[in-house]
Amino acid sequence: RNPIYTYAESGTYTVTLTVTDDDGATDTIERDVKICGTTTNLSGKILLEARKIPISGVWDLFALDAGSGARSQLTDSQITSSTVSSSRYSPDGSKIAFFAAGGIWVMDADGSSRLQLTTDDGTDPVFTPDGLWVAYLKTDGIVPGSGSIYFVRTNGSGTPVRVPNTTSRDRISDVAPSIGCAGVAPV
Repeated sequence: RNPIYTYAESGTYTVTLTVTDDDGATDTIERDVKICGTTTNLSGKILLEARKIPISGVWDLFALDAGSGARSQLTDSQITSSTVSSSRYSPDGSKIAFFAAGGIWVMDADGSSRLQLTTDDGTDPVFTPDGLWVAYLKTDGIVPGSGSIYFVRTNGSGTPVRVPNTTSRDRISDVAPSIGCAGVAPV
């Protein structure tokens, strides 16, 4: 009636539910479920924007293992020639978008395969749920309040697409799941 099962370890399991009605007819359904352990064992990566030791004037991007506290440096300010900021993981965790050197960049989560997507001033990159686009805020730097929200493909192809009726006073918090589905232009 209300089945309960406790799994000993985290993992993906196939769950089978069979129901039987009063006449003896049955039906069965199977689903894969992901079971996560308790919160006492932290896991996963946290993006940090931090200064290197000895402390320099610029910030680089690091991945911090939430369980062990181990850090790995993902960017080198000598390569990007500027401070890294506004970093975000893609929805599947395989890529990172960030602002550096006057533009929006994307790279693999291990810091490899860096690709500069824009060469104009852009901030606050946010991935679409499908991971195929990055939304960002672009200011023109001349008139306060002038600028717009744009989308750019994460593979660097095509031209950025402007979202109508947006200004540099707008800030991107997140992008809804219906935006950018299956690689279709998000506007």
